[in-house]
Amino acid sequence: NTICLGVSDTDDPTGVWHLYRFVVYENSTYQYADFPTLGFNKNWITISCNFFNSTQTAVRRSVFAIHYPSLRDSYTFTGYRADYGTNGVICGAPCVTYSATCDTEYVIQRRGTSTYSLDRLTGTGPAAPTYTIGAALTRPGGAWNAASTTNYYPQSAPESGSSVCGSPPCPIERLDDNVRTSPVYRGGSIWFTQAIGLPASGMTHIAAQWTQITTPGGGFVIGGRLQDTLATTTNGRPQYGYPSLAVNQNGDFLLGFTRFGSSQHPAAGYAMHIEADGAGTLRDTVIYKAGDDYYHKTFTTNTGRNRWGDFSTSQVDPSDDLTLWTVQQYAKARASTSDTTTGRNGSRWGTWWAAVAAAPSSFVITASAGPGGTISPSGDATVPRGGNQTFTIAPDTCHIVADVLVNGVSQGAITSYTFEDVQASQTIAASFALKTFVITASAGPGGTITPSGAVTVDCAADQAFSIRPDAASHILDVLVDGGSVGPETTYTFHDVTAPHTIAASFSINTFALNLSATGRGGITKNPDQALYDYGSTVQLTPVPASGWAFTAWSGDTTGTGVPLDLFVVRDWTIQAAFADTAPPEVAVTYPNGGEALPIGGEANLTWTATDNEVVARVDLYLSRSGSAGPFDTLAADVPNSGTYAWTVSGPPATAAIFKVAARDSASNSALDLSDTTFTIFTQYAVDEPPVTEFSLSPISPNPARGPCRIAFANPRTATVRVSVLDVAGREVAVLAQGEHPAGRHTVTWRAGEGRARPGLYFVRMQAGGLTFLRRMVIIR
Repeated sequence: NTICLGVSDTDDPTGVWHLYRFVVYENSTYQYADFPTLGFNKNWITISCNFFNSTQTAVRRSVFAIHYPSLRDSYTFTGYRADYGTNGVICGAPCVTYSATCDTEYVIQRRGTSTYSLDRLTGTGPAAPTYTIGAALTRPGGAWNAASTTNYYPQSAPESGSSVCGSPPCPIERLDDNVRTSPVYRGGSIWFTQAIGLPASGMTHIAAQWTQITTPGGGFVIGGRLQDTLATTTNGRPQYGYPSLAVNQNGDFLLGFTRFGSSQHPAAGYAMHIEADGAGTLRDTVIYKAGDDYYHKTFTTNTGRNRWGDFSTSQVDPSDDLTLWTVQQYAKARASTSDTTTGRNGSRWGTWWAAVAAAPSSFVITASAGPGGTISPSGDATVPRGGNQTFTIAPDTCHIVADVLVNGVSQGAITSYTFEDVQASQTIAASFALKTFVITASAGPGGTITPSGAVTVDCAADQAFSIRPDAASHILDVLVDGGSVGPETTYTFHDVTAPHTIAASFSINTFALNLSATGRGGITKNPDQALYDYGSTVQLTPVPASGWAFTAWSGDTTGTGVPLDLFVVRDWTIQAAFADTAPPEVAVTYPNGGEALPIGGEANLTWTATDNEVVARVDLYLSRSGSAGPFDTLAADVPNSGTYAWTVSGPPATAAIFKVAARDSASNSALDLSDTTFTIFTQYAVDEPPVTEFSLSPISPNPARGPCRIAFANPRTATVRVSVLDVAGREVAVLAQGEHPAGRHTVTWRAGEGRARPGLYFVRMQAGGLTFLRRMVIIR
């Protein structure tokens, strides 16, 4: 029995290789070595294996060490063997060591269902190295099921033919939870992977577990499990087996695996962890080669070992130390439907490669600044992976830094921030605030200054102050920062960049009457003079204009007494209110009696309305049963244009009356009716299908600037009310009211010509115990 290995002359895998083998057979006790696992560091090529005797019983674990520089430089070597016990049936796994300085070759040894040891091969050669067995260490996360060589992994039935096992189809061998692929050493950490059964008691599924430990002690750093916790061998959910792991120079790693399930064929896949991802996380799995068919080769009976997984591994690309490769087995399309228990049945396996590009070599940090300052550099800054980037935050004149958010988290009012060891794209945003200053304002006895006290003012802003004496005083002087500016009633600090003071002083004064009127009229005073001494009396009399009447005093006094005797002890502001008492004059001009208007037709309703001031509001009403009413609103709050275009709405009427009501701004009102009744009649369309249900059609156009066409239908004679509501639910117009015959009807709302403001409205139809709503938008 021999072990074979090869070393290339260069970094070209298609170039010259030197191939070696050495005999490991000793006698019938140590007859052959099985499951060789390769590791290396700068000093040693290491191969671990299990020794079996002639009865295929495991009798020893061994590690062979070959001095790497001698093999590379002189093509000769001496192999050293270290033995480390017979416990278990699988050897430890030596690390592939990516380091130019690490002299220790580490070996991961599975000890139990939650324990491991970190063994060490030390010495730089070419003399024999020393093998040291490490202490047992516990992996956090709980124990697992460690059942070994059994046919466990489920698979779906053949694409054609049948499984010799019947239903369910023959399962695939699970093997055990040992470390069956080479661990990876990089930068002081070791990564390794195992297939474990979960839960430890009552196992339902198998997970691919990965672990990161530190050197030299082997302490646990982080780990994770790729699993579907709901998976069983019969429910079709995935099971993950035969994992392998590779790590690149950035700390990204790939976990390769075969995916099994009762509703799928064995497939090749992987999952990635990028160094910047959350600790212990894996990204979504990628099945890069789905299984083609069912697989079963037991060679003896259908209960023999249905082997799998010996040709699976993962590896970083040596050409860039970034790209991660994995080769995994999958079930190929069978050559035939034969499923005998020999090696000549139709099942076939295959391997499939996948290469995963490295994570980005650089990342973007997006920097932004709000008004009032700058951040440098700004915009998108490209930073190499693992690099540093410093940002400088500078406020503008009159501003301070208010806050700096890094990835949305406040860093305070800092002026510089450095991203270190950048591993992901990030953001930094600066905000600024205006500087402020305090102006202290004070007033002596006899008056006020507004605002007063400590007034906070933005930098470079203006701040005005108003100085007001009391009733018996006048302004004597105003001091700004201690200097006189005279008896000013206002003072403005412009472009404030420092604290200031302003102080006002007052003395006794005479008083003035400030008289004004609302409405049309005036006020006489007796005696009539500009100023009044403190304590004097003046009599005020309101004088209304024609068509107006005095209503009340306001200002510094209230009441309705005439004349008003005022005792002057301060400046007074008095207003006399006059009310408009003359109502508008209104006359209906069309329809004014005897007309016949067709339903759905257009009718220009006309009137005249005048007032001594202004007609503020015109409302239009319609009665279908004479002048006694009832009246429905045709339009509310329309302009006093003297005309309104109305799309005649049903139901028909033989005694219709048009009413116009006008109001002025003082709420004086007047109305007029048609002199006699007029007729509203129905026009019938030809060749239209019968109406079978109540309906309210979409408004057209919608949105609208002018007239909107609103169509509705009723299958039988019924009372119908169509109205317009604003967003507060208030009725702003009634377009149809009363009994309507069966058929289709159309009304028009000229919203754009009325007082309806632009916005959202609702057209509501109520008929037959039903309510319909349509949305519409009025625009300018």
